[in-house]
Amino acid sequence: MLAGAVILVFLLPASFACLYYSAGSLIGRFPRRIAERTPTQRLAILIPAHDEESMLPRALASIAAADYPAELLSIHVVVDHCTDGTEGLARQFGADCTVRRDSSERGKGYALAAGLAELLLSRPDGILILDADCRISPGLLKRLDRERAAGASVVQAAVISTVDPQNSVSVVAAIGSAFDNRMATTADRLRLFIPLRGTGMYFAREVLERHPWTQFGLAEDAEHAAELHRHGVSIRFAADESVTCEAPPRLTAFLGQRRRWSASLRVPRAGRWFTSKPVILAHLAATVAASLISGELALMAWAIALAILTVATYAEVMVSVGIRWPGFRSFWLIGRLATVAIGSLWHRETRWNRTAR
Repeated sequence: MLAGAVILVFLLPASFACLYYSAGSLIGRFPRRIAERTPTQRLAILIPAHDEESMLPRALASIAAADYPAELLSIHVVVDHCTDGTEGLARQFGADCTVRRDSSERGKGYALAAGLAELLLSRPDGILILDADCRISPGLLKRLDRERAAGASVVQAAVISTVDPQNSVSVVAAIGSAFDNRMATTADRLRLFIPLRGTGMYFAREVLERHPWTQFGLAEDAEHAAELHRHGVSIRFAADESVTCEAPPRLTAFLGQRRRWSASLRVPRAGRWFTSKPVILAHLAATVAASLISGELALMAWAIALAILTVATYAEVMVSVGIRWPGFRSFWLIGRLATVAIGSLWHRETRWNRTAR
């Protein structure tokens, strides 16, 4: 009896999380549409770059190929403590540059603050923040123009992680990004809170003037989103236009990146339990195992039904990004991510380190 009661305590939150993510993934298949229009907004793209000579050309080439009037578009690169040819390369593409060499202020937050302060002097209608290792879809800039005309002042674009079926890090990152896009699409439909994701972030000029960038932590995007939320500024999600990036090539770099993200989020511990998909999956797996061991038929059926629904939800997302089977090593990696998320409940990262390419 006692064992059944304990398992029931675990089944209730597992059921809520499972239904929440399954319903969110289903609704997220149907993004919000917005009417076409001729672009009129003066759009600036801000790219913080630290030793990005090898990656920056792809980002700049994707901007050059975007379907947007050249006279309404400008590019500004923050050359942040670079020791390579990032500045020269950026200028070859016609970008303006802000060069930073203040060794006491290291990290993306400081680079963004410096770049935005200079860029706002030219008074663009809106600013898109893009990481140097990302590429934009051809229609993203037009979508941002339409969003602004429709009244949106902050927009987060979908973030897609490229897939290498032979690399478990790439597979897990791609599935996670696709799932996050689905949940953000649902939040956009329901007008719920949408997090900023560090790249593909659009801000109307007046928002940045009222709420200047003052976030310099390890998760400056999450901190800024929380700041906007406190002041009643809503964030919309552009689900059908995207920013594409690549996962770190090595497992150690990938886990370090996730450890930094998890540990630096200013979210209550209970909230971080619920918002961490690897932790939820680990919790569900443990609950199913305990239910099977208990021998209680009702609890076993309940737990198995949750497991089937979860597998079906993830399988559909996997198929949507072109993955047929992630392989055993990918499941092992999800377990590693769960331990990282759980460890972050007690240990917070305090030092910024650039993710290895």
